[in-house]
Amino acid sequence: MATYLEFIQQNEERDGVRFSWNVWPSSRLEATRMVVPLACLLTPLKERLDLPPVQYEPVLCSRPTCKAVLNPLCQVDYRAKLWACNFCFQRNQFPPAYAGISELNQPAELMPQFSTIEYIVQRGPQTPLIFLYVVDTCLEEDDLQALKESLQMSLSLLPADALVGLITFGRMIQVHELSCEGISKSYVFRGTKDLTAKQIQDMLGLSRPAVPIQQGRPVQPQEQPVISSRFLQPVHKIDMNLTDLLGELQRDPWPVTQGKRPLRSTGVALSIAVGLLEGTFPNTGARIMLFTGGPPTQGPGMVVGDELKTPIRSWHDIEKDNARFMKKATKHYETLANRTAANGHCIDIYACALDQTGLLEMKCCANLTGGHMVMGDSFNTSLFKQTFQRVFNKGFNGEFQMAFGASLEVKTSRELKIAGAIGPCISLNAKGLCVSENELGIGGTSQWKICSLDPSTTLAIYFEVVNQHNAPIPQGGRGAVQFVTQYQHSSTQKRIRVTTIARNWADAQSQLQHIEAAFDQEAAAVLMARLGVYRAESEEGPDVLRWLDRQLIRLCQKFGQYNKDDPNSFRLSESFSLYPQFMFHLRRSPFLQVFNNSPDESSYYRHHFARQDLTQSLIMIQPILYAYSFYGPPEPVLLDSSSILPDRILLMDTFFQIVIYLGETIAQWQKAGYQDMPEYENFKHLLQAPLDDAQEILQTRFPMPRYINTEHGGSQARFLLSKVNPSQTHNNLYAWGQESGAPILTDDVSLQVFMDHLKKLAVSSAS
Repeated sequence: MATYLEFIQQNEERDGVRFSWNVWPSSRLEATRMVVPLACLLTPLKERLDLPPVQYEPVLCSRPTCKAVLNPLCQVDYRAKLWACNFCFQRNQFPPAYAGISELNQPAELMPQFSTIEYIVQRGPQTPLIFLYVVDTCLEEDDLQALKESLQMSLSLLPADALVGLITFGRMIQVHELSCEGISKSYVFRGTKDLTAKQIQDMLGLSRPAVPIQQGRPVQPQEQPVISSRFLQPVHKIDMNLTDLLGELQRDPWPVTQGKRPLRSTGVALSIAVGLLEGTFPNTGARIMLFTGGPPTQGPGMVVGDELKTPIRSWHDIEKDNARFMKKATKHYETLANRTAANGHCIDIYACALDQTGLLEMKCCANLTGGHMVMGDSFNTSLFKQTFQRVFNKGFNGEFQMAFGASLEVKTSRELKIAGAIGPCISLNAKGLCVSENELGIGGTSQWKICSLDPSTTLAIYFEVVNQHNAPIPQGGRGAVQFVTQYQHSSTQKRIRVTTIARNWADAQSQLQHIEAAFDQEAAAVLMARLGVYRAESEEGPDVLRWLDRQLIRLCQKFGQYNKDDPNSFRLSESFSLYPQFMFHLRRSPFLQVFNNSPDESSYYRHHFARQDLTQSLIMIQPILYAYSFYGPPEPVLLDSSSILPDRILLMDTFFQIVIYLGETIAQWQKAGYQDMPEYENFKHLLQAPLDDAQEILQTRFPMPRYINTEHGGSQARFLLSKVNPSQTHNNLYAWGQESGAPILTDDVSLQVFMDHLKKLAVSSAS
């Protein structure tokens, strides 16, 4: 019998699913007492080498309200050629193509190893992928030059038949016509006036021309009215033209007087991009890629005025209700995001500037459509250049790792209902019997639209056990969930990936130890963190922290072993032992603490946290720390101030930053130049080792992290000091008589103090 840990890992590798509980409490009452909701992290397109897609349509249950897909958990009568749906128990005939099946000759979807299976379906016309570049021209000269080079480079990475379009904006917006030879032609729009989709389509001449059709004769394909796509052309046709056009792009010609910001019409430029795609290619894979180097300063969606003396809004302004453009701008971008999502398109935002660019207001454009959000200091940094290049990465089969216009449907067995989802998706408002009235995240539906997906995109899905306490589930009963993801593959094929999983029910009164042993504390920490971060978007920070604390105390009361009112007797079993420290680090993380971060930075961090898979999410909550020394190979050490020693080099990975920190002695030796002396060869190797390891992480992560090289007492050491558990501070430095580690100047509580308080509250008879 495999251990639960092995079982959890196998499931993740095979199905891309991690549940908070892997044995389910069998009644509604017991499930609420478990504190952590029954939920899972689902990575719909998790890469698998051994999953060749099958070339036929899935077989569906014939009951109109069910339509579950045939799977290995269904009961099959091979003689009568019937199968019973494991969700609604309907008996179904196999289609004629399955006439030859028997116990020895099974189709793939009935084999247990294909609990996840992918179908290629031949439906509807195939449309090429579409990339619409929306480029800010109010940039500094060298920034604009670097951006132009990156865009020219990206043309060579696109598939030859992909359609490309270009919109540039500053004070005015230009939509470039790409089909004309030898002359550059563009349509110019004012940046102060918002236009409806209809007006944009009329002005660009995109309205469908009426073609007279003779009565009684079907329309021949070539006669169907062609939508004018002078603005979107196949790469192979216009590669040279567009490369030249990008090369000739000039900075915005409008003069900017001293003390003013340039006039940027980002809001209208995006609006035109959305309208252009709505009118030409609705419901097909398309990316609007916005490159901006500053905040929108005029027209709909403006975030700040053009006077430099009025700074862009801070958290303080927002709390005091002093951010005068915020509500209106947010509404403008939310409307655009919803229109884009309704068409199955996605919006990427690449914002590179030293100050804020309005990501707080624009975040919904990327969050609701599954687009990327990248934040950097300049387009001239390797952080932007390499991240942008990675958007076009190909998988092991040489195909793009991006999928479009996906929809996810979740089906559950009768004892379960769906409470909601948190991730880069919007609701499709599909009501049904399996939808719960209690909403967690985006609820009230059993289907969501995800306009853009890659192999690491992960959604959190929350369930509710609805089985009544007095209606026991028969012994050995199992609950089942089916995830059906339909999407447009980057090869433009339509595909359907189906994952069906089941878990055992257990009676929480007699079999609590089974439920306890099957708790996945890593998944639970991420699922609770997603709920906390989701709440933080609309609630006050302290309220969210109090809610997380309350949940943690309740969990410890439920699953800890202790004597009443005796904190020293408190113990947590192995399957819960790491959970409190994840919560400790989550409380200090930039997802919940906005102190020291601008509103844009908080939006950026939260954006990535809501879409990464379990491993990356855990690194974000509790960064990884490695120590390099002369005493042995590199080793992971505690994320604690006691790990900061003078004769060590530390490498910290927070997902967003990679920090290399030289201890005091090491830094002095380096300054003295020992690494250049032949007799100190081993010191040279020691300095090199963390650099090589950092390089490995920098090469694969998306978005590329910020690389920080610092030392004891260096100004950037704060990146490390703010993350480690402050077990030694200036307050308790001399209390223990300990010399090791580095004291940290903070009034934050340490993990030790946090745990002591937690134990005290958990065992107290008053709570």
